[in-house]
This record gives sequence, structure tokens and C-alpha cells, in this order.
Amino acid sequence: MIFLQIASYRDKELNSTIQSALSKAKYPNNINFGIVEQCASNDPLPNLPSKCEYVRTIKDSCKGVGWARNKANSLYNGEEYYLQVDSHSQFVDNWDEILINQIESFSCAKPVLTGYPSMYWYENNEIKFGQFAPNRMIATGWHPNNLLILEPRGLIDPNKSCNAFALAGGFIFAHGAFAFEVPYDSDICFLGEETVLAVHAFTRGYNLIHPTNIPLYHHYTRADAPKAWTDFPEQWNNRVNVSTNKVHTVLSGQVNNYFGNIRSLDDYQRYTGIDFNNHTILPDAKTGVREPTLNN
Repeated sequence: MIFLQIASYRDKELNSTIQSALSKAKYPNNINFGIVEQCASNDPLPNLPSKCEYVRTIKDSCKGVGWARNKANSLYNGEEYYLQVDSHSQFVDNWDEILINQIESFSCAKPVLTGYPSMYWYENNEIKFGQFAPNRMIATGWHPNNLLILEPRGLIDPNKSCNAFALAGGFIFAHGAFAFEVPYDSDICFLGEETVLAVHAFTRGYNLIHPTNIPLYHHYTRADAPKAWTDFPEQWNNRVNVSTNKVHTVLSGQVNNYFGNIRSLDDYQRYTGIDFNNHTILPDAKTGVREPTLNN
């Protein structure tokens, strides 16, 4: 069984994402959904399949992606595998078999597959798919508020997976325990989510991997889609201030027992070449191919 976790914000593509996951799966009866949809009170109800575990929030505010992902993960019910995607995704044929075969091919402890999916878009109300491009994530610098900037680049060898130091919120595949072993912080509303989650996973013994095949596509442009920061600008700015503060506080090591105890925050910084306090990045992190320095 696969637990498929989706957080949605007023997303008209949510139904399409769910139907794509089911219609393209080799074993659709083995897919269980955990969905949190944040909607305005006048938004239409989605037509979700009965097998979806589903929370709909109808409030004139938005708490952000960290809160929604945390809530969605609470719907996990012991499934063998965990998949996290965004609510504007499209899947390829037999995506479930592809992912399971990939993750079971790794001999390392607690592998987690991640990366930015290739893109799709709409032309005349028809979905168009971009060229498939397996990728790695690199660190290119710092936002003005000193949060890490992550960007995709192609794999050095498109036929060979590579070590990762970051997690992409739009695609995470792991064994099911990831749902409760790697917690989402409800205070983190958007920027910094992927970095903090990666440190959580790493310090809990997960080995981050960019695979050669991410069997889904992501709608990146979405210029006309509702956004929390335009719906509720004042509330969102307050959320961002709290969120940014939290990201800086935890990544600077000021919160005891926040991350895991299998590896440390310092271990992560040595592994990646990223220094969160001094805001420096070693060249290896800018290529995204740094080799592990740890035995566990």
C-alpha cells in the first residue's frame, strides 16, 4: 500500500491529480490518500473518491504548507510506502511500480527519493507535457532573508542516481515510517520548508537520493491560481515573519532536541558544505553531488 499525501490550497487541479494517480497506477486499489484542502467558504466541493482520507478547512485564513502537510501526515494508517506530491501533478503509467522498484533497489538504510518533477502546462485546456529531465537539487545562494535558494539541474549521468542534500516538497517517496518519523513544522508556512525537512530526515538516519526516474509531472507556472499571499496579504506576511524566524532559529541550532539524534545538525552541514550561521556554501553543494562522509 502507498500513502499518497497531498496538501491543497484552493486548487482546481486537485481532482485531476487524484484521478491521474488512480488511472495511471498499476495497482490503484493499493493507493490510500491523505488530503488536506484549504478552501474559501464559497469554493466548490471537490469530487473526491471515497477512499480518500480527507480534511477540508473552511476558514478566512491560511496557515501555510507546513500546517497542511502536518495535518495530512496525521492521516497515515500504516501503509508500506509514503509518497508526497503537490495538488497540481500528473502521473505516468505504472508510476507506483516504478517507484517501488527504484526504492527497493537501494541497499542503504532508509532511502528517500526526491527531486523536482518535470513540468506540464495547459494549452487550450489541454495538458501538455515537457521533456522528461531527471535532476539533482543544488544550492545557488541565499534569499534576502538568508533562507537557502534551491534550484534543479540535470543529473551528471542521467542513468545514475546520486546523493542528495535537499528534499523537494513536490516529490518525496520513502517507506511509510517517513510519515511520522520526519515531522512537518506547522509554523513553517512556505520558504525554508524543504531545507528544514531535509535536515529532519538526514538527522533521523534517512539517506537522500535523486533517482533517475521521477514518474510524474508538476504544473509550475499556475499564474492565475489562487495564492494565500494574495488572498490574505496581511495575515500571510505575519505568518512569513513567524516562519522565517523559526527556520533561522532551528537551523542555527538554537532549539534543543528539534532534529533527530542519529546524525546531528553539524553532521548535515559537514555533509552538504552549507553553513547556516555564516551563510556560506562550499562548491560541492552548488553542484549537488557531494559524497556522504558518514558511515550510518
